[in-house]
Amino acid sequence: MKAIFTDEQLFWLLFLLFLIDVFMFFIFMFFYFRLKRFLNLPWDEIIEGIERARKLVAELERLKGGSSESKKRLDGKKVKDSVITLYKKGVSIKEIARRLSLSEGEVELIIATHKMGR
Repeated sequence: MKAIFTDEQLFWLLFLLFLIDVFMFFIFMFFYFRLKRFLNLPWDEIIEGIERARKLVAELERLKGGSSESKKRLDGKKVKDSVITLYKKGVSIKEIARRLSLSEGEVELIIATHKMGR
């Protein structure tokens, strides 16, 4: 019976398989150490930091008087009158928005509609 591979071909085939195994071993080790480094992150400290941040945000909202969504605003007429009064006093749009808890766009719209209504 005739051999499929010669001795020299068999040697190079086994050598190639060995190189592939070594390459795969190094690839495996590379990903293993990357994963190990990721898993060794201080997850407890990260979670504690997030919880501290949430508590600080809640404390700031409490000190501010509640979240902006739950804050009671003046009714529409009083807001418009306040914006126009401050604008006539020369207060900047940015400052008016800050004082009345409005967006700058809302303030600009109120002023523009007031000017058009004259």
